[in-house]
Amino acid sequence: MQFTFNAHFYCLSLLFFNLIRSCVAEPAQFCKFGRNSDEANFCSSFTVHRNESTSEHNVYLTFSHMRPINSAKGWSAIGFGEEMKGALMVIVYGNPASGESPVVSVRASHGHSQPVLVTPHDLGGGDLRVLRSDWKINDSPAGTVTAIVSLVCYSCTKWPATRISATSTSQPLIWAWNADQEFDVFTYDAHLKMHKHHAGNGGWGRFYIDMDHATSKVAQLPSVPYIRPGVAMLAASEEPNFLAGGIITAIKDWTTKNRALHIHGALMTSAFLILLPSGIVAMRSGSAKSFKYHWIIQLTAVTVILAGMSVGLTIQKRINTTHQVLGLIIVGVLIVQSYLGYKHHMDFVKIRRRTWISHSHIWTGRSVMVAAGSNLLLGMSMQGYSRITMSSAAIFMLLEIVGLGIFVWHRARIAASRHLASQETEQSSQSHHYFTIADDSDDEVSETEKESPSQKNSMESCSLK
Repeated sequence: MQFTFNAHFYCLSLLFFNLIRSCVAEPAQFCKFGRNSDEANFCSSFTVHRNESTSEHNVYLTFSHMRPINSAKGWSAIGFGEEMKGALMVIVYGNPASGESPVVSVRASHGHSQPVLVTPHDLGGGDLRVLRSDWKINDSPAGTVTAIVSLVCYSCTKWPATRISATSTSQPLIWAWNADQEFDVFTYDAHLKMHKHHAGNGGWGRFYIDMDHATSKVAQLPSVPYIRPGVAMLAASEEPNFLAGGIITAIKDWTTKNRALHIHGALMTSAFLILLPSGIVAMRSGSAKSFKYHWIIQLTAVTVILAGMSVGLTIQKRINTTHQVLGLIIVGVLIVQSYLGYKHHMDFVKIRRRTWISHSHIWTGRSVMVAAGSNLLLGMSMQGYSRITMSSAAIFMLLEIVGLGIFVWHRARIAASRHLASQETEQSSQSHHYFTIADDSDDEVSETEKESPSQKNSMESCSLK
């Protein structure tokens, strides 16, 4: 009897606990634990609650960032949105030794430009309040200090510049940081120097929060979300959940946002991964028109590359990234490569053999393929493509290079065997010409017929005698 009562009590307690847990939100959390001074080190935690007066949702955020205790350099930020344009950003900076709280600057940007302060009018009927802003030393590793800020964005789902959804299971956010900027003055509108271009721990990145998981279902206001020590991700991910928002929506977002950027990438990808390899295959195909197909395809590829370069320069006119510099070098080398190909063909038509220009043309082309593939991956990294996407692209490029190498090697063996067979046929023909034996049907020339007319007359004279 006692055992039955305890079992029922345990079941009721467990049911009650699960009911409370389903109603009270569990904060979603995303962190980057940088192990070195050149890696981002921050945490963010989110709770969502329905605002009964506006029928929208409030978003509660706690954000922490670790830095050297004696440093006033740099800033760190997170923002709601998939890119800078339209994102609602929270940027934190300050001097731990000043005795002042960390500066919490709420900003937005119309593109990849200096973000400006958000005004109450910009919030579209929402509001934003800072609840806490402190420097914390006690729980930080030796020699470091942690900035901790908490804020609430009332009716945050009304933010007009980008979509913030309380029901999304894959709400996109961005993060960025700069570890080196020195501030002249710590004001809310202080000028911010740019973060590093490289996505990931380099300078910026994306992450995705399950907002539905973090939404509280009870009427009471939630507490400020807390940071769980050592937890990198909870109801969060660095990869988007395409099925959550729908594949069609994902494709639509990809084609409508950063259109020029995607055109640039599509042109360069089609040129370097489709057209240029096709030109190599055409040249080695063994067709009677292989050279014609080769130069037509390669000329088309160069035209597409020049178009892609032009689009890229319209996106960012300043040349200040490794991707841009390497891209311009590749385009310049391609122009030289085109001339080497022309000179090789003209010389080969005359002397029917390869020269140093021929080998320069071949190895320059191979080097361009490798450099272009690396630059494509670098461009994808700058735009924050997921690790799965970048890994898939790298595997595709590697397989393509290996496949081209096998194809060229196979065609070279066929050409060598044909050349050898041709030489043997020619030698056999020459041998047959020099050592031919007469047939039985051939008319033989008698010894008498071989004699000269004078000898023949002499013999006739003798016989008459």
